[in-house]
Amino acid sequence: MAEPSAPPNRRVDGMDEPIDPRIDPPASGRPDAPEANGGRVGFASVAQVDGRGSAPLSGHAHDPAGAGASALVRTDTPMLDAKVDAIDDCWRRIGISGDRSCPELAKYVRCRNCPVYANAAVALLDALSVDAPIDIAQMEAATDAHRNAHARGRSCLVFRVGDEWLALPTVVLGEVTAPSPVHSLPHRRHAALLGVAPVRGALLPCLSLALLFDANAVSDKDAQPARGARFLVLGQGRQALALPVEEVAGVHNVPDATLLPLPATLARASSHYTEALFDHDGRTVGLLNAAMLRQALARSLS
Repeated sequence: MAEPSAPPNRRVDGMDEPIDPRIDPPASGRPDAPEANGGRVGFASVAQVDGRGSAPLSGHAHDPAGAGASALVRTDTPMLDAKVDAIDDCWRRIGISGDRSCPELAKYVRCRNCPVYANAAVALLDALSVDAPIDIAQMEAATDAHRNAHARGRSCLVFRVGDEWLALPTVVLGEVTAPSPVHSLPHRRHAALLGVAPVRGALLPCLSLALLFDANAVSDKDAQPARGARFLVLGQGRQALALPVEEVAGVHNVPDATLLPLPATLARASSHYTEALFDHDGRTVGLLNAAMLRQALARSLS
């Protein structure tokens, strides 16, 4: 059966948003998981429709949970898997993302308003932050191998945080999705930790790059996502994190020869995590050091 074509507009958390052909693939026809976000995309899809030097990303599963819809979060650590399996992900069975038979829906309307969902979010974050160490060496090795495979260049996703244009190697990213509601946590451990957000039924820690870069920045969690806003899913499996960004410019190949060193006087909030600069479409883009950024984000979870 042929898949239905994408509608001209999509509802994202109560707001009509036009389909962006650079980011949004054709509708898959999946009626399930409204609590999870729509409009997800693997980087190959971005590359196929973006004609400005894009490079497809191969070998990614495009699954932040590492196992599709069969697990809340699937890891390669049996002890951590057991802790995650003990969390009742009832919202996927009888809630908004399931058959909607939960009697509490009449009271709370949406799963994210329910205390069971909130308690599960805290339990999941506790398990991930304590028992899921980040393999920085593996991330660095993957980035180097990816650069060598692209003739001393690298495939990067260009995006905007605040008024800064930034980039990350696509090899460290799982996917780009439309934003989904963020469930805030009591007693936040770090200002950058916004809470947890559902991504195709899996709860992922959601962290603000703007707040990580600038401790004095102010986050308005009640504000509606801007048109063009996206979640970047950094990593996969137990290491996956959701990073809200204001805009995505697409995937682009960046030759090493075009990279510029950081000037000593660079006045950017992200400069501590930036390893080089490059020009793209008349903008100066900061290439983030993925391993350093991942370490800082991991510290924000503890």
